[in-house]
Amino acid sequence: MKKLLAIPNDPLKSYFRSPKEDFLGEFNPLFYGERFFDEVQFLNWRDEQNEEYFGIKSNSVLKYKSAAEQLYAKLKNFEILFDSSKASFKDIFMQDSESIKKVVENFNPNLIRAFNTHFAVDMGIIARDFSSSPLMVSAHDPTRLSHSLKEVDALVCESYELQALAKEKFGVDPKKISVIHNGIDRDFFKPQSEEEISKYLPKEFLGVKYKIFSSSRLVRGKNIETLLKAIDTVREDLPGLVHLHVGSEDAQSVKAKEIKALQKNLNLEGVSYFLGSKNKNELPSYYSWADVFVLPTLWEGLSRVMRESLACGTPVIATNYGSSTEIVQDEYNGISVDPSSVSEIGNALLRFFHEKGLKEELSQNARPSSEKYSLKRSMKMYSNLYKKILEGKQ
Repeated sequence: MKKLLAIPNDPLKSYFRSPKEDFLGEFNPLFYGERFFDEVQFLNWRDEQNEEYFGIKSNSVLKYKSAAEQLYAKLKNFEILFDSSKASFKDIFMQDSESIKKVVENFNPNLIRAFNTHFAVDMGIIARDFSSSPLMVSAHDPTRLSHSLKEVDALVCESYELQALAKEKFGVDPKKISVIHNGIDRDFFKPQSEEEISKYLPKEFLGVKYKIFSSSRLVRGKNIETLLKAIDTVREDLPGLVHLHVGSEDAQSVKAKEIKALQKNLNLEGVSYFLGSKNKNELPSYYSWADVFVLPTLWEGLSRVMRESLACGTPVIATNYGSSTEIVQDEYNGISVDPSSVSEIGNALLRFFHEKGLKEELSQNARPSSEKYSLKRSMKMYSNLYKKILEGKQ
């Protein structure tokens, strides 16, 4: 019987909107038609109490969370960098080591997997000390790598940029590193018909001539404010232009307030629309509605929304460095731009809509270029890696 103890980034309740297959697939991939692990449990300090979702039990392990919550808040607000010596959660978690030990010994996992690389890897190292099981860590964000990575048994990087950072800056043994992209379900994210699009898109946005879409949280790093400035510079050359943005937003956050204030100051309220979060089943229609997807992000692990857009047949204008260049091949399935340059983003938009044949060529190449990110391919690679680790060959 194979058992996985997973340490996620978020409390279990944050997954409650995820469909069953999405949720289970992230932690327990299908392997030749069967789930790889017979049982999965979570070790999660962010849960207030023990929870369960689709058969996965999440064990709440910290009695006193205030110190961990305070440190995490400072990291999220960039008051402390994740690779700083002040960013370690080990001493905080060790105060509740007995509760961690109890979960590990009772469950007796074959493998421990920590998702991303801040508090999760620190808890994973402690959990491994109470087990004979190897620790595998997933890295998704270049700003959240930590020096604890040197201590893991296997590291999965979502992009080649992350692989290089792990080796060169954090000294991880290259033999321990694998690159596996988080998979996109191309049977779900695919081009939608006008009839399908009209089910979800408000009527006033149908039939628009110039359509731009973006999707992200309204947080630092996604650089939505630069996109708004670029849209402002081209609105007269693209009459009737509509830009829709989808993504969760904390109305109290400083960045969200800045973005909404900029929208108002640029008089973009009739051009750019912030629609908040949407259910997953609506997203393919938004991607398919758009002529082009734009996200001049300052950093990414490997942007899921860019890959979802390509799978829906919509080209992408994206950052010209880092992992974005692994997704967007300039002049093939999108256009690469300097994310700090308002004029460069604006010129890319004008080229896309006005340069003869460019829009059609990029659109034609978009969906085929997403094949290497397919969910089936990702699950197969993860299953093979799990098998190697459990056999002691990694």
